[in-house]
Amino acid sequence: MQNTSRKLERLKASFVGAVPHSLDMGHELLGQSADTLVLRQPYRESLLGNVEQGLIHTAVQISLLDSVFGAVVMAELGYEESIATLDLRIDYLRPAVRDRDLYASAVIERKTRQIVFVSGRIWQHSEDAPTAIGRASFMRGANALPAVQPEQSHA
Repeated sequence: MQNTSRKLERLKASFVGAVPHSLDMGHELLGQSADTLVLRQPYRESLLGNVEQGLIHTAVQISLLDSVFGAVVMAELGYEESIATLDLRIDYLRPAVRDRDLYASAVIERKTRQIVFVSGRIWQHSEDAPTAIGRASFMRGANALPAVQPEQSHA
């Protein structure tokens, strides 16, 4: 149990507490099991995309899903590698509504030497009734690419 709580604290510090966007959005790491990670997006009025109908902007869900995906990949890789989102697909199943927090979970589907594949969901009322589901792939060693040299002039 101590190892799990130490791992969770490290993830909080190295991802949720270190990524400026996650800090600004107020993402909160709720937990991590052997294969699943869960983040919470606290509700606030500024997240509404349609104030009259009380609907949370879909970009908030994109951001939350990308964040939970990145966090689960970082946890899986042991924080030693840089990553970059290659592909992110989201299917919206129902509107996210005002006055309720959003929750997102992610799981690693497959890990190769170059790419990590993940899937997850977002919900408000129940994890069994998601507002959105998604999949993504992440490139491993994103900052390990050689720097591009500017072309030299042949004048």
